[in-house]
Amino acid sequence: LDGGTPATITKVEQSYMMGGSWGTDGTIIFAPDPGPLVRVSAAGGEDPQPITSLDTEKGETAHGHPVHLPSGKAVLMAVYLDDDASIAVLSLETGNRKPLVKRAHNARYLEHGPHGYLLFGRHGVLYAQRFDADRLELIGEEFAVVDNLGMDWDGSTAQFGISDHGTLVYALGPRGYQSPTDRLAWVDRNGAIELLPVDPGSYRYPIIAAEGERAVVSLEAEQLTVVDLVRGTCSPLSASGSPWANHGRFLYFGSSFDGRPCIMRTNLAETGEPEVLHLGNAGGDFDGGSISSDGRFLAYVRSEITAPISNIWVLPLDGDSRPQLFLDTPHRETSPTFSPDGKWLGYMSNQTGRREIYVLPYPPTGRPALISTQGGYWPKWSPDGEEIFYCRGDKMMAVAVATEPGFVVGETRILFEGRYRYAGGQDQNANYDYDGESERFLIVKPSEDRKQAEGATQLTVVRGFVNEIERRAR
Repeated sequence: LDGGTPATITKVEQSYMMGGSWGTDGTIIFAPDPGPLVRVSAAGGEDPQPITSLDTEKGETAHGHPVHLPSGKAVLMAVYLDDDASIAVLSLETGNRKPLVKRAHNARYLEHGPHGYLLFGRHGVLYAQRFDADRLELIGEEFAVVDNLGMDWDGSTAQFGISDHGTLVYALGPRGYQSPTDRLAWVDRNGAIELLPVDPGSYRYPIIAAEGERAVVSLEAEQLTVVDLVRGTCSPLSASGSPWANHGRFLYFGSSFDGRPCIMRTNLAETGEPEVLHLGNAGGDFDGGSISSDGRFLAYVRSEITAPISNIWVLPLDGDSRPQLFLDTPHRETSPTFSPDGKWLGYMSNQTGRREIYVLPYPPTGRPALISTQGGYWPKWSPDGEEIFYCRGDKMMAVAVATEPGFVVGETRILFEGRYRYAGGQDQNANYDYDGESERFLIVKPSEDRKQAEGATQLTVVRGFVNEIERRAR
């Protein structure tokens, strides 16, 4: 590689990509997230054109990690659902898609002899299986070839690659990892941590209930669960989704119904089925809600899989229940959060090309006030309305603000820094909550094994790896 000035091939609005592959025909297939696979000329000057479509009736949310097969006539790809992923192969001649492997990630192909090998990751293990690249068919059974493969924090990306000549490179992960071992914990404003007496699990999006002794989290398969923060017990709710906000007895959350995104609420004090408040269109998605302190309005994010933008909407919870557009821009606005007095709305936007935190009056007027510096995501107000918290990498930030008579941004401070489960910030839903009475943050602390896997600083290189595959195949 001689280096040189980077050349712009095409512009993409999405801030997150799930892989790409350069074909021998002079085109590049890549995967903006969320959305289908798209193709563009490597010479540039063209807009990307979709080559797949999401089957929303089956719950597909994204396609990713394309890899051209040697013939150039087909690509391997990942198919993502709400709680799972699988590997498929797409014919570039017919557009037909064929499923190959369930519950697997990041397929690669290694050509060897009359039939090559399909490699893929699952639960921290690298597997191989014979594959006929001409007929696009698997042969025989899968078998493990590496048992300590690094995966990302939610298991959706396997950290390995293999060259055409059979050299394997991979990040080390915990040996034999099969299940998540994250912990819920309190962290005070100085960074002191207190692990909660709750069994390890795949915790996401904790929301503290009004009385402060319980929280709602999303577990595997987005199972909504009530956690007793004192006794350490977990009680699943009869609903699945991402918890957004708690007000009084009600939990408000995003979910799906009949293949369509929806906003729901459930009574935490009673058993029974949740109530559908608003049903969206197939092919869309709802994220990141916040409820006003008087319980009258719910702010949320609406996005379309076919479009690279997302906007903030407000759903009235009494009277006229038609959603109202809060902010209409060509950018991605996410993570809305109402101020305690309901007069201001904080949110995250990529309008400058970097995710930053802003505040606008509610209803919106004038120019937004910039809260963060050098990037930020997942804003939350303190209960007294005098601070806005947000994450920046591994740091928890706090910004002093005044809302009367006008909005004024004050000092910015780093409260603490730690390897908690808010690093990265790809999700639109915050992965922490703040309890104003005890002045502590409820966070998700990754296990030591997970931290080792996510923070891997060493790659393992194996030359002639096909020999190891052949040995294990016998």
